[in-house]
Amino acid sequence: MKKILICLLAVVLLTGCVNINKVSVDKVISMSIKNKHNLTNENNRGFKYYLPREVSVVEHDSFNVVFKNKSYNYYMYVDLVSYFYKEKPTFEVDKKIYYSKLIDNKDQKGIVNIYKSTIEDGSYLIKVSYNYGSISAIVKEKDINDSLSNMLIILSSIKYNDNVVKKVLENNLIDSTEEQVSVFKIESKAFDTLDVDDTYTGEDDEDYDPDVIN
Repeated sequence: MKKILICLLAVVLLTGCVNINKVSVDKVISMSIKNKHNLTNENNRGFKYYLPREVSVVEHDSFNVVFKNKSYNYYMYVDLVSYFYKEKPTFEVDKKIYYSKLIDNKDQKGIVNIYKSTIEDGSYLIKVSYNYGSISAIVKEKDINDSLSNMLIILSSIKYNDNVVKKVLENNLIDSTEEQVSVFKIESKAFDTLDVDDTYTGEDDEDYDPDVIN
């Protein structure tokens, strides 16, 4: 009996949750993309997705969502037009920036780009594109892995409703004056501003917890 308990304990220790802050960025991407994301808890016009517990929605419209996590804002843009017409985006690695890696998961392609700030030491702009969506945020170095994991969980969990997407596009409900936010400016010490700047270049479902990477 004692041997059985020891074996069970060893299994728990070996298969337990990974500390996201102690693994490489490559590993964060791999684990997050390969993880299950069958559950959804947020709905929008034409799509739904899973929102991790530590992240909340600040505001949204038909294809933009602003999230809040800790002191950071995440800005998500969902390209309903490209999804509807099944246009395949192309991505290229940028070797001049802090980190750039293509995502290749079966029929889904994407990219993770991380830019080091030239203004504030220890600050980084993360830009992730995947599954016809993009999320960007400025975070401190210690929060890169956690933020990146949240972004990939959200993007990889997106499920589209073809009928609703078609109606949104047919009725011209998407405001053409709104643009995807792709670059953010660190102004003073506020890391959640939305200003543009050119300083940056370049298991069973009922038991499954999408916030835990195994």
